Amino acid sequence: MFREMDGAHPLSPPEYRIECNDGAGPRVVCRFVDEPEGVPEWFGAWRGDDWCEWILKRAFALVERPRNR
Repeated sequence: MFREMDGAHPLSPPEYRIECNDGAGPRVVCRFVDEPEGVPEWFGAWRGDDWCEWILKRAFALVERPRNR
């Protein structure tokens, strides 16, 4: 997971991307913003995948308590 910094406006909520190498090479599989009404955008075969909920739960935990800064 990476925080998008290019073109980020200081008053906009933080935007993040999740990358995964699922056998097709590393690529962005999801984008989301850190706000209550934000709806994550999943790409390709990841739309509706059973793992999406678990991945987002882990991502929001990292947003709340980052391991590196």
